[in-house]
Amino acid sequence: MFKSISIKVLAVFAISAVMLAGCGKDEESVETSSAFSSDNTLLKYVPADSPYVFASLEPLPDDVMDEIEPMLAKVLRSYRSAFEEVVVATQAALT
Repeated sequence: MFKSISIKVLAVFAISAVMLAGCGKDEESVETSSAFSSDNTLLKYVPADSPYVFASLEPLPDDVMDEIEPMLAKVLRSYRSAFEEVVVATQAALT
C-alpha cells in the first residue's frame, strides 16, 4: 500500500514541477545564488531554464504517511478529475 502511495506522491511532485515550469520569471528579474551559479557545481551542466525535481531515495516513515495519506488522496482525486476533463475536452475537439 505504501509503495503505491509513494509512487503517487512522486507522480504528484513531477506533475507539479512540470506545471510550475511554465510559471517562470523574466530573465532580468531572476536572482541567482552563488551556490547555483558557481562553475564548480554539477548544475553548471543544466540549462538555466530547466525545471528541477527534488526527491528522496528513502520512503517517508509509516506514521508520517498515515498522517498525510488522507490529504494526498484528496489531491490525487482532484488531479484525476482535472485529467478526465482534459481527456473529454480533447476527445470533443478531435471529433
